[in-house]
Amino acid sequence: MLITTSEGQGVQMNCSYTFPSIQSLQWYRQHGSRAPQLIVLRAVSGEERSGNSAMILNEKDKWSKLDINETQNPDSAVYYCAEPQINGRITATLNKAHRLSNLSISSVQPADSAVYQCALSHSVSYIAAAGCCLGKLNQTSALNIVEGSAAHIHCSNIATDDTVFWYRQYPSTTPHMIVGEYLKDEEGHFILVVEKAKGSCVLEIAGVELKDAAVYYCVVQAQ
Repeated sequence: MLITTSEGQGVQMNCSYTFPSIQSLQWYRQHGSRAPQLIVLRAVSGEERSGNSAMILNEKDKWSKLDINETQNPDSAVYYCAEPQINGRITATLNKAHRLSNLSISSVQPADSAVYQCALSHSVSYIAAAGCCLGKLNQTSALNIVEGSAAHIHCSNIATDDTVFWYRQYPSTTPHMIVGEYLKDEEGHFILVVEKAKGSCVLEIAGVELKDAAVYYCVVQAQ
């Protein structure tokens, strides 16, 4: 289906599926003969945002839609809605040490005749903002982190008698406390370093995963 719109306007694309259940639903964009590029994905019902694109997944009614706000020239492309169904014949292996992935298809059938492309989602974005005491705290504004590496979000202007907490918030959900000055993350995924003498703290996220893409809030409680 061909969709036309004026630059700066919004556009919406819809997708439905018939699978009984899905692992996740993904939206891809392809320019010309280039490999498709993963824009956004979601594993459960709700909304997920990436840049000027937002997707909504409705598992109950088995549909998804992709909204692109304020379209620009690079948004002119072919868009795909995809779901990685595992049928037992097709398997993929990933060797990060050698930066290599292999796709294997057993018992090849005529329906398998197609063009196969490897798509890479290599970064996770974070948008961080001060969650309370606005005007007092200074916090890292945004980070773009390579998956598997460590992320560091800074917060300053902390008083010596303040108690520091960090919250994480996914779109359309309530912020959730992940770590505090006296509340450690037992799994070691979130590490909080507070330096009261310097009036600052750092939240470290070790081994960044796709699920870590969220809004992070630095919150202080004055004594």
